[in-house]
Amino acid sequence: MPNPKKPTPELLPRRIETIAAVSLRHRPLYDTDPERDGYTLTPAGHLLRKHREAVASGAIHTQESPKRPARLSKAEWSTLLGVAQPEERPHFVRAAARGQIRVEE
Repeated sequence: MPNPKKPTPELLPRRIETIAAVSLRHRPLYDTDPERDGYTLTPAGHLLRKHREAVASGAIHTQESPKRPARLSKAEWSTLLGVAQPEERPHFVRAAARGQIRVEE
């Protein structure tokens, strides 16, 4: 259950029209959408969004492990840890240690 004294981090939109629609901190999580005009979340952005959705709904400890591990490049992994809030980072490090996130070269 989220701490009521601590505000929950903002939920990231899946798609945005302009990069100015998100804070500077979250801009590395977006890439241009080749099919449409705008920006979509990168794989690291999707992981952060999914984690924040689970925290907001209170289902963070009831999530099932994914069937396949999420695959991130080293650059995406660095971006994910850099953009995540300090209290979110241990979740991703534990997930990588369990094999739920695979960092590839």
